Amino acid sequence: MDRRSYLCALGTVGATTIAGCSGESGGGSSETVVDDRDTVTEDQYLTYRFGINRTADLSIETTVRDGPRLDFVLADQSEAQEFENGNRFRYYEGASDLDSAGYSTTGTVEEGDYAFIVDNSNMLEAKPPTNFEDDNARVEILIEAE
Repeated sequence: MDRRSYLCALGTVGATTIAGCSGESGGGSSETVVDDRDTVTEDQYLTYRFGINRTADLSIETTVRDGPRLDFVLADQSEAQEFENGNRFRYYEGASDLDSAGYSTTGTVEEGDYAFIVDNSNMLEAKPPTNFEDDNARVEILIEAE
């Protein structure tokens, strides 16, 4: 049974409350939502939760510096909880990248609460090697809202 289902992104993604974001147009200032370098242990995942308080352009950049390919997924926080519970869940396909060495994307998001998942398990598409070693992945994540 497939544990995931897709949300049609249609070129837009939802966003959550970010302190300091203003609703004024023409400002062009960006707010860093996530800026992290971390190691994802084999058979584990990382979840970054954040909120945006208005419609914004969300920019996502990821790079796997060392280790196996990963799954990068943007979802609503309630759907991320379903993922963490081992259930089927919906995510924003247009803002996610499965079995990836890294990617870059930008899309418009609505006000809301979101989670960005970095998965180094066999729960989605990317599969850690079965070589009886711990295949950890060093990853960089940058998410900004403007």
